[in-house]
Amino acid sequence: MTVSTTPAAAQRPSGQQAQGAEDEAGPGRHSPQASSPVNTPTTQGQGQGQGQTSTPPQAQAASISPPPPSVPAGTVAGIAIGCVVGGILVGLLAAFLLLRRRSKKKAGLKPTTSKTSPTAPAPTTNAQLDHFLLEATPDEDIAMEMEALRTLIRQHVDDHYHRGPVDEDAGSLSQPLVNLGVNQRVAALCVDYKTRQQALQHVLSRVIFNSIDFRSRAELSLMPTSVAAFIEEMPSNKNDFMGDSRVRCQALSQWRRLSAFLLHPNRGQRTPLPSDNARVSSKAQQLTTALNGVLRPFTEPDAASQQTRHLELVILECAKLGYVLFSHPSDWRFVTEHAGTKEDHAGIVVEAGLVKLSDREGVPYRSPRSVVDPVVYDC
Repeated sequence: MTVSTTPAAAQRPSGQQAQGAEDEAGPGRHSPQASSPVNTPTTQGQGQGQGQTSTPPQAQAASISPPPPSVPAGTVAGIAIGCVVGGILVGLLAAFLLLRRRSKKKAGLKPTTSKTSPTAPAPTTNAQLDHFLLEATPDEDIAMEMEALRTLIRQHVDDHYHRGPVDEDAGSLSQPLVNLGVNQRVAALCVDYKTRQQALQHVLSRVIFNSIDFRSRAELSLMPTSVAAFIEEMPSNKNDFMGDSRVRCQALSQWRRLSAFLLHPNRGQRTPLPSDNARVSSKAQQLTTALNGVLRPFTEPDAASQQTRHLELVILECAKLGYVLFSHPSDWRFVTEHAGTKEDHAGIVVEAGLVKLSDREGVPYRSPRSVVDPVVYDC
């Protein structure tokens, strides 16, 4: 029997077709197609007596068609990475938009919060104001300046007024003294050559220091015009109770300190309110003229101009201390009257004193504290 040598790689018919062909040929019979090196599907139709049908060429071609081509692994990895990166970018964009929207909402709520709490900035404002208010001059410096002014007034009297007889009598001097705020009984002391020096010191001390006391209602005040006008318009405190009087003093202290700050031409320096200006000089000249109405009879005729010029300088020096005390956080008062008993009521103050009335917060002391004691002359 001859065995077919068809290569294994050649296409062969299905198992049923091969079996039919073998039965038809029978044993000992050689099939010409079997010995052919080329498979010819046309010989497979022979001997289909067992009811089998042959497969059409188109169906056979379809059954052996190659599988569809697969996607490379590198391309798949690239697509996956791109999807991940895209998802991250979308998430970041969404988070950015959400945070931006929340920040806009919070910013829109800030004005509402400030409107509902209008008093919140007040402590900050007060704290900032304290850093700009004028600094306090030490008490020791004030006491030394007061002592120097008392010496200056005493020297002015010794150098510019004589002790000789005068043509004026006490009656002619009484009214000018009253106009200056001095008791008319001092006129007799001025006429008497024995007590003239002490009496003239008293007149100068009382008139000049009253003119630089912001509380006084002196007609010839050396204080700023607005300050003097305010004091003049303020009602007196005669009917105030004790508690009301303390509150009034503290309120007046606050007003004085703020006024000194606002009137200062250079607030950033934090120095006392300056008195070297044309307005103060003009008022000093007016006060000098008023004082000379009393002092002229005791002045040498040939030294009148020198006496007038020196008196004006004395007044300007005293004005500096007045402006220092006006700018000070504490309250001060000059002592120009003798507060003695009925037995020694005849005494007069020849050198003014100075007392401190409150602390640096404007709170009044229970009793005034003497910084410079007055000098009293018993007459």
